[in-house]
Amino acid sequence: MESHQIFITILSIFVFVALTALFSFLIGYIIKQQLKLIKGGLEDEDITKEYQTEKKKKGCLSGIVDKIVSVLICALLGVVLISAISVKVSGDEVVKGTPTLKVVSSNSMSVRYERNKYLFDNNITNQLQLFDLVVLHELPKEEDLKLYDIVVYQHINGTLLIHRIVGIEEPNSYHPNERYFMMQGDAVAAPDVYPVRYSQMKSIYRGERMPNVGSFVYFMQSPAGTLCFLLVVFAVVATPIIERSINRARKNRWALIGGQAVVDLPIESADAIIEEQAVSVDFYANRRRLTFAEKLALLNEERTKWFDEIVAALSTVPKVKILNGKRGMTFRRGNDTLAKIGISGKTLVVNLAVNPEDYSVPKYGVKDNSSVKAFRTCPARFRVTSERRAGYVKNVVFDKLGGIREGFYKGSYYGRKKLSFRFKLSKLSPERKGWYKEITAHLKLKENLTKWDSKKGVSYKKGLKPIAKITIKGKSLYVYLAVNPLEYSAQKYGVKDVSGVRAHANYPAQIKVTSARKVKYIKQIIDLI
Repeated sequence: MESHQIFITILSIFVFVALTALFSFLIGYIIKQQLKLIKGGLEDEDITKEYQTEKKKKGCLSGIVDKIVSVLICALLGVVLISAISVKVSGDEVVKGTPTLKVVSSNSMSVRYERNKYLFDNNITNQLQLFDLVVLHELPKEEDLKLYDIVVYQHINGTLLIHRIVGIEEPNSYHPNERYFMMQGDAVAAPDVYPVRYSQMKSIYRGERMPNVGSFVYFMQSPAGTLCFLLVVFAVVATPIIERSINRARKNRWALIGGQAVVDLPIESADAIIEEQAVSVDFYANRRRLTFAEKLALLNEERTKWFDEIVAALSTVPKVKILNGKRGMTFRRGNDTLAKIGISGKTLVVNLAVNPEDYSVPKYGVKDNSSVKAFRTCPARFRVTSERRAGYVKNVVFDKLGGIREGFYKGSYYGRKKLSFRFKLSKLSPERKGWYKEITAHLKLKENLTKWDSKKGVSYKKGLKPIAKITIKGKSLYVYLAVNPLEYSAQKYGVKDVSGVRAHANYPAQIKVTSARKVKYIKQIIDLI
């Protein structure tokens, strides 16, 4: 095995271990969350229906069939992998006794070339296509080889070829002790350059082939194919384990909520017994109180959107900190609590640090929560039941709690999102967009200039030499040039020295584009770079 093949094999093993670890973690996390839902009673209704109407559907026979199918899949893939490896290992060996397999790796035998008259005169039609998997047999004795046999031989450069015998030269004065064989591919116009000795031949083809199977064999021979096989085996092995854990939890939950009492009774009487037990036993006595994250996951798409928008608005408050708890989210600035968000049933509830009396109008839906100790610092309780109510909450955040409307971004509630250069450019006025196009068009006139796009702006370089950079701050266009700011200190240029800023060290001359005249000056400086 060559050094690069060893490296690829080691890399594939590392990738397999990493992917297996990642999948194991994800599967474990999913199972954990699923078990929490089952133990918390969120799937009681589904469990009851399953055991009442489909109790006998998933019996022992079904489990045995699933196991048999899994074993057969693994066995089939294992046979394919072993076959692929055996083809690769036995490729250079002489076939003795047991037939072996080989993949056709060229098109030299794929068609009948019109100049090869012997193919048409003898009606020879056993051509081989690229990626055919052929069965090779042990070579007959040298004297038993005849014209038009297809054999595998080793070329003088070490490669294996599968060609047809088109000529046999008996021993003569030039080679008194050996027969020479002329080999040629059916799709090739001329015989092979060098004659072949019997000692170079490895095996003979007798017409047994599997079309197009070789491509899959090649894939299975590669480290990527082996990796796929191992991942499939991992999935087949892991699936029954996952199902067993979940089924055990569902079975235990069913026993807890009344399954033991009806397990041996007909379905018709099960409903009556469960109804009777519900009178004397608290059906949800063992239900765990859901956390805020679990309640949030159960909200519909509309309420989740309101939640995201409100949290995004609160995130624009300067120096705000977000604290996540089991019962909700708290927003604090220093020692002051600005807001608390919770979920009551399926309703989003926001408590803000404002005076409830200022929002006593019914449209706000505000309740004075100051009597509750946990909400004394944020007594105004808003029930968010509509898009309009969500808008009221955001307005209070902006108007009373110091939220910044300009920095508000609808979407992720993990904080303010920085806008990309392209997005800012799309929001510029038509006049400023025209200045930008005029400057970039002038830069394109310079020869061998390369443009680099990023989220913060665009830069231009000539090889490794910086030329210019363009960014947008707020609604203003800024151009940074790779020139000495002191050379353009005249007031008309409006150049600012930003060499002390690390991000602009290669473009120290900053010009804020505020007029068409500034664009003209920038173009003049670019011509001198």
